[in-house]
Amino acid sequence: MTTPGDRAQERPFAPIYALEDLRHFDGNGPDGTILIGVLGRVFNVTSGTEFYAKGQGYSVFAGHDCTHAFAIASTKAKHLDLDLDDLPHKKLDHLNSTYWETYVAKYPIIGRLTNTPYDPSRYDHLAGPYAEIRVSAGAHPRRARAGKRQSRCPVTRAARAIGSTLANLIPRALAPPSWAASSAEDGGAPEGGGDSQELDGAALRRSALPLQAWVRAR
Repeated sequence: MTTPGDRAQERPFAPIYALEDLRHFDGNGPDGTILIGVLGRVFNVTSGTEFYAKGQGYSVFAGHDCTHAFAIASTKAKHLDLDLDDLPHKKLDHLNSTYWETYVAKYPIIGRLTNTPYDPSRYDHLAGPYAEIRVSAGAHPRRARAGKRQSRCPVTRAARAIGSTLANLIPRALAPPSWAASSAEDGGAPEGGGDSQELDGAALRRSALPLQAWVRAR
């Protein structure tokens, strides 16, 4: 009988990336691949283009080691590619949650990052043995997924479906632009505990006013 541990041992060790290699995978390359580094792991976040692609709220992370920035919940470029010295335990706890709940849970590990500004092995108690990093099951190093990822959030998907239906009912002169949903890339902390794709209730209510007026006129 094959156990999960046996299956993990069957996966190959992760190939090595240097920080300089990571710079080439910021989403602007020919295949659009987006890689980031966290705790010495290289994650392929290409499936999250709505967060990490050029012009999106987290594009600053693309092609960088983001460990320090995630620990302090920062989206500023000055906090990328930094060491972890003097970070309080509370920040490391936040980093640990972000690592497991957002990145390991959602994106494949495709490499091991070397020449980091910190010693990843010092944080084996958070992320597991740095020396034994293996690629995630089904991961394809340096390979981007085709097309834009569709939201997995059922509320967001429902809102978009409603928006599409209403758009066919409202005269074009009254239809509000892009009102269905908003997401975390408008600013603020990194994904943290998950892809934030919450509906903006006030925006929905405002956008419904032209429809109500049109219905009453009918």
